[in-house]
Amino acid sequence: MNNKDKENSSKAAKGLQTEQELKSDLAKMEEWFPVYTPDISWFETRLAAGEKKLRRKKNREWAFFYMLAVVILGSIIAVGAANPIYFICIQLLGLVIVPAVIRYEKRKRVV
Repeated sequence: MNNKDKENSSKAAKGLQTEQELKSDLAKMEEWFPVYTPDISWFETRLAAGEKKLRRKKNREWAFFYMLAVVILGSIIAVGAANPIYFICIQLLGLVIVPAVIRYEKRKRVV
């Protein structure tokens, strides 16, 4: 055997020893810090609570939307019945403002 063979065999022995030490140390770590996996019921309760919260939030948003729609439509009907020129001005103002706000939001999102 030449020197290179001896070096390679000693490196292989060291590698095997390091591997065994690593395995034994990992086994000790598993003993010290046991793996804890929560029960499936814990996940189910968390999921149910999250769904309930989202459902409440959605219902609140829909209620706000309907109340706002009633107020807006009621005011438009009242203005339109009282003085049609105001109604036309409000409609034209809406036709100008809505696209401007949409364009502004798109530009803000791109930058």
